[in-house]
Amino acid sequence: MTQNTSKVLVFGSSDGNFKKIFEKTCDFLPEFNTNDSEVIDLVEGKIHRKSGTITTSKGIKISYLGGMYKENTFFNEIPQQNMETEQYIYENEVNYIMKEGKNTDILITYEWPKDIYKFSSKKSSKFVPGIQPIAKITSYIQPKYHFSSKGSIFYEREPYENIFTEDKQEASITRFISLASFNNPNKERSSYAFNITKSNPYNMLNTSNISNVTENPFMQEISINSKETKHNFEESKHNFFRDKNVSSNNKKQEHNIKISVESYKYINEEKNKETNSQISKNHVYSICNKMSHLDNCPKLKTKKSTKNDIPSSYTCKICSQKGHWIQNCPQKESRNFQETIHNYPNLEFCFFCLSNPKIARHLIISIGLEVYLALPKGPLTTTSTNPSTLPFSGHVLIIPIAHVPTINTIEEINRSKTKKEMERYRISITEMFKSKGCNTITFEISRTSGIHLHWQIIPIKNDFAGELENAFISYGNEKHYTFEKRNIRKEEENYLRIWLPNESILVHKINPQKYFDFQFPRYVISQVLGVKERKDWKNCIQTNEEECQDVTQFKEYFKNFDFTI
Repeated sequence: MTQNTSKVLVFGSSDGNFKKIFEKTCDFLPEFNTNDSEVIDLVEGKIHRKSGTITTSKGIKISYLGGMYKENTFFNEIPQQNMETEQYIYENEVNYIMKEGKNTDILITYEWPKDIYKFSSKKSSKFVPGIQPIAKITSYIQPKYHFSSKGSIFYEREPYENIFTEDKQEASITRFISLASFNNPNKERSSYAFNITKSNPYNMLNTSNISNVTENPFMQEISINSKETKHNFEESKHNFFRDKNVSSNNKKQEHNIKISVESYKYINEEKNKETNSQISKNHVYSICNKMSHLDNCPKLKTKKSTKNDIPSSYTCKICSQKGHWIQNCPQKESRNFQETIHNYPNLEFCFFCLSNPKIARHLIISIGLEVYLALPKGPLTTTSTNPSTLPFSGHVLIIPIAHVPTINTIEEINRSKTKKEMERYRISITEMFKSKGCNTITFEISRTSGIHLHWQIIPIKNDFAGELENAFISYGNEKHYTFEKRNIRKEEENYLRIWLPNESILVHKINPQKYFDFQFPRYVISQVLGVKERKDWKNCIQTNEEECQDVTQFKEYFKNFDFTI
């Protein structure tokens, strides 16, 4: 992990369970022995209220605005701090976030933004209405991540593309995620783990390759957030960190400005109909999301593309057919929006997701940018199957952080990085075992109906290394599993892949309509190692103490090969 990369774990509403939340963070927080008085001295004068901006030591900028929206209080001056007034948000707070939140990496709000469902093929489990002030903020500051918690549900929208403005000439995307409250009765996901690096926004070359990126849902808000509007609040002396004594006349004047901006937008559009020579500086063209032109959009011809313009590798995520873009899918309107694009099993039942509070965090070995390492429950190998130079099981899993069943279902912008990091971990582990006079075998079962993709690496004594290829072919014939000596093809998703000790690869194509024995790879390896009784992981469960001991020893042996340290 690079020095500028931060591991981030976000929780929904705590409901007062602060202690339990910190108990769930596991490896995300380092061990420390600081007493309470030292902590109090450290944070004195740095306690933040419900709105503001902060920047971490690694340069990650976070903007936040807590509180509910109440129309009859929104335009009021910010009252003195008390429990009742802290429940609501105020216009001056919104203006402050817009002014100070430029180049925000992470935005955190209680309320959802208005129109967040627009252009999305995903719908939340229950409808949560958004509000215009939050849409105004997120459309203007364009964060990389936007987290909300109203409604106590988990909802992850497809990323949407931000537009070009006079101040922002780079393309970028924003990911909106709603998190349920901690310990919610419906067991919806209440936390979200990810890595983030302070960097320039994604360049346009990358954003155009994200298969499920949507149009920006806030086009109306972006038009309202014109340069003239920015001037009004940037020049205002009434933001709440400077002057809280705002007269009611001033508030009415600011409200009138907001209304006049809507009128200004309408008048400008009417003028544009009369002549192309008088283009509003704030007009955003709906096809390319850029300013300074009307009918002569350079992307107009591209937008009206034929089937021949669509890459042969592109598949619509709604109907799973080729030949059209997702926004032109004939099934888009009739699709049941309660069904998400990625209909993967509920994360509550996935014990490979770092954000699942039930995950066995004590088994985690290493966490990278897109991938992490963990020991399995019920390892196949033991000290008796390993050479004397390896005094622990060594059976280890390489797991993508993203909750996906196959490599190809990872968003394209992260797919290559994830594949490279998984392979880097595999090579590093193999080198570690080789340094101890031991070979390895790795296998992957990839199925579109799977839960969470992972690779399994198992140490193999040199004496058994040459037997594995014939064993897989022989036992495979008994089950009518045929193997080819090759690597997987780009579009393949249903397969068993095996990396043999000599680095050659066997691939069996899995028919998704037929039964496949998920225990098959482990069964074959157990036969070769002479430990048939360990073919089922449930027969190999260790005590918590034994697991922790294996983790400690693995980390010690792996530290010189761990590229994340």
